[in-house]
Amino acid sequence: MDALSVSQSSLLGLKSQLLQRLAVVLENHLSQQPHPSKLLSADRAWQWVTKPYPQTQDWQGGYYRSAIAHLLAQVWQQPPLEIAQQIVTIFNQAQLSDPVSGDGHGRSHSSVPRLLSEHRKLSMGEAFKLHGDVAARLQATLTAPGLATWLHQCLATLPHWHGGQPSVLTPSYLPPPRQLQVQYAHARCCALLRLAALEGLVAYSQPWSDYPSRLQLTTSIPWLDPQQQLWLSHPAESHLLAQLVLIMDAIDSGSPPRRCTNSLIQLVEAFESCDRACQIWGEPSSKTSTLALNRLGLVAITQAVLRFFLEGYLGLIAPWEL
Repeated sequence: MDALSVSQSSLLGLKSQLLQRLAVVLENHLSQQPHPSKLLSADRAWQWVTKPYPQTQDWQGGYYRSAIAHLLAQVWQQPPLEIAQQIVTIFNQAQLSDPVSGDGHGRSHSSVPRLLSEHRKLSMGEAFKLHGDVAARLQATLTAPGLATWLHQCLATLPHWHGGQPSVLTPSYLPPPRQLQVQYAHARCCALLRLAALEGLVAYSQPWSDYPSRLQLTTSIPWLDPQQQLWLSHPAESHLLAQLVLIMDAIDSGSPPRRCTNSLIQLVEAFESCDRACQIWGEPSSKTSTLALNRLGLVAITQAVLRFFLEGYLGLIAPWEL
């Protein structure tokens, strides 16, 4: 798959950001060990584990898992559980003085991921949390503030994405019924967003009559509640979030076309489940407006990803109505 322009995918691929953070924080602390950063931050060493829907709790529909401690045990001659605990402690206690612009002294660090933009700066331990289980496997999850920042960046960045050559993923990778399923999901997203705009719930950078599939959402969305947890806590919302993370990682890593199309269908099915289970209008509650706004933000991100695949890689029309 062709690379995205202007490092678009690396900004939103959470797995690559986790690996960069691991390399940065462990480079100094474990430099005496043989190739610690290279081994720990190897892409193949970390796999995304999706919790089965609807068995999700809060927003955590998945996590990254690695058995790298067992491999390092052979090199370092230490018990894997001890290595895992050491890595967890170092990573969670580490702080980056300026994770956006550099090292705190005005120098730019290309190796430090730009996970944070307009949101408050998070320490490394706040953005990702690392855990170890009894089998010495490492589990990395994104915290609610970290995920809120990622969602904010998705809304700001995705409308500007464009693919490589449309022939990279030809429509033949998807049978006609699947093509229609993706197009219908995109049209459904647009219908929800258009209705929200007509009712004044959200605002866009341009009128709908221009070209709605590329509009920039300008309404600020408060992803976190007063307790600094995500408003999006329904299992269907968590499942959709997990699929968005997964497809961003697939794009970022340059996955084979077949895997990307599989991720695309999983995203569409997750959106369909979320659309059925989570109402945007009609829920009598004092938090309805904020929750509706969060759900609309999730719809906007999904729409932008679907448009990106349909137009940029499949060479198909991304309809805003059917």
